[in-house]
Amino acid sequence: AARIAALKALGERGEEEKSRSTVASALRDQNTGVRGMALELVQQGLPVPLEAVHEMALHDTSPELRINALDTLVDLSDTNAAMEYLKKALQDPDPRMKTRVQYMLQRVAEEAEAEAASSNLKP
Repeated sequence: AARIAALKALGERGEEEKSRSTVASALRDQNTGVRGMALELVQQGLPVPLEAVHEMALHDTSPELRINALDTLVDLSDTNAAMEYLKKALQDPDPRMKTRVQYMLQRVAEEAEAEAASSNLKP
């Protein structure tokens, strides 16, 4: 509980460089609550290396955190990178993850089509 509170405080203080390395490390913490709080900070806009979030999306022991990390990764990535992350995540053994990945693949594809259509309309 103390590490979670410390992560929250770190995110609120705004010391970006220190926060970035601490949160990236916390994404790999043994405690699920600490990993979840670290992911929340990333979702709130704290910049961390996407590799750390990618690692969590593929290998975290918690299926819920893998799904949330993948959602975050897709939201922070361009279309091509998002598709690559999603294709790798299809190998996940959890059926909830596979269902989520299929939904997200469709969403990313639709967003890419809409983007392409709007760029074709520009002179």
